Amino acid sequence: MIIGLTGSLSAGKGIIADFLKEKGFIYLSLSNELREIAKEKKIELTRKNLQDLGNYLRQERGADVLANIVSNKIINQEYKKAVIDGIRNPKEIEALKKLNNFFLVSVDAPQEIRFKRMVERNRESDPKLWEEFVLVDNKDKGIGESETGQGVANCMKLANFTLFNSGNLEEAKEKVERLYEEIERKIPRPNWDEYFMEISRAVALRATCNRGKSGCVIARDKQILVTGYVGAPKGLPHCDEVGHQMKKMIHEDEHISEHCTRTTHAEQNAICQSAKLGISIDGATLYCKMTPCSTCAKMIINSGIKRIVCEKRYHAGAESEEMFKQAGIEIKHFNEEVEMYKQSTSRLNPVQNKITKEFLSTVYIVKDEKVLLTWNKKVSSFIPVGGHVEEGELPHECAIREAKEESGFDIEIISAREMQHSNLPQNFDMQVDVIKPDHHHINISYIGKIASGEMLKESDEQTELRWFSKEEIISHPQIFNNTKEKALKAIEFMKSF
Repeated sequence: MIIGLTGSLSAGKGIIADFLKEKGFIYLSLSNELREIAKEKKIELTRKNLQDLGNYLRQERGADVLANIVSNKIINQEYKKAVIDGIRNPKEIEALKKLNNFFLVSVDAPQEIRFKRMVERNRESDPKLWEEFVLVDNKDKGIGESETGQGVANCMKLANFTLFNSGNLEEAKEKVERLYEEIERKIPRPNWDEYFMEISRAVALRATCNRGKSGCVIARDKQILVTGYVGAPKGLPHCDEVGHQMKKMIHEDEHISEHCTRTTHAEQNAICQSAKLGISIDGATLYCKMTPCSTCAKMIINSGIKRIVCEKRYHAGAESEEMFKQAGIEIKHFNEEVEMYKQSTSRLNPVQNKITKEFLSTVYIVKDEKVLLTWNKKVSSFIPVGGHVEEGELPHECAIREAKEESGFDIEIISAREMQHSNLPQNFDMQVDVIKPDHHHINISYIGKIASGEMLKESDEQTELRWFSKEEIISHPQIFNNTKEKALKAIEFMKSF
């Protein structure tokens, strides 16, 4: 369920947002996205400046520019429950309606009450005089604005639900509770493809390779036959225990790609389960995360499966799709998004194929369920503290040294053996980053806790160090996806330490 919020200034949208967050919704805001852009451009954060910047972006990049940024986050992070605040243009609603189970809620209250609330909350950027408030309110509603400008009044007309909030906080909360129950009743019942695909997502939670966490369900006549998930063969170590088993593949065009070969794919495991248990899957439908690889495709064809439903496409799935076409097997994709694996690629050099490798060591320092990240200007992103491993230095020694130099903290590296209920390897994660075809960074990451020391400098202006909670990691646009994944995992593991 995705709930969008629009409405008059100080009408009480925050009350709904807070209620939904308590229900497990991820909070996203078009206004917050705008503030991040304003900070990058070093624009003072006043309401008028943000309104003008929003109008400029909508004019230059389309009226749905902010909505598209948030929509991509929801799709990429696979959020099932999210609340989107700050919707101010009808084009934004058009973009957000493409999301599954999207509902728009409008919030309003008398102008005099809204002005009183704005004055009482006393935000620095808010107008303090009635005349100033009326001007800002009119602009927000769309009076005198172009089609790409503010247009809250028109957005409110498009709402699926309306909440009139003229009373006190307790009355507002009661209205929100009733509104939420009404929205829940509007959610359509999933069809059978959606039903089995959702189950495959739950199966994927058992996967043991973080490069491709996927699950598979094979069903026939509206009944589940078998399931499978990505994992090592029975009795053999998993990626989560000993790390990835990377192997290179040389393609016809001479480019080289690297793949983890330790695990058996979800589709293969499901088919093996059917064989082991003596369950026929002839004529069945297979549900999976993405277009199956060519090896899985051959097994699917030979097993008698007649239909495949994928959540998205696979970047190397063209060969499989051609095989399915020749075999007369139907394949359906829920959306056209393409799943891309992070992998090292290079090209064969007939003269020289030497690769320069630099070893990096980074550490995710966790304290009070927050992780410490530092702003890196070169990549315009928050990353963990760390740096280059010096000659004769062990990676974990580098992590301790770099943490001290960058943050001021002496840290202790957390060993997997010291962590209760943990299947982490001794080092947290290893990743190969390709800088150039002949220049690789091998980055070894650790989890650390503070032993002593004081932090050198913390800033909210994205210049030095900053602590991030789980929610901030998920919603912050300037954290690399691989950093997000490992930062969240580090926080989770430290909870049980």
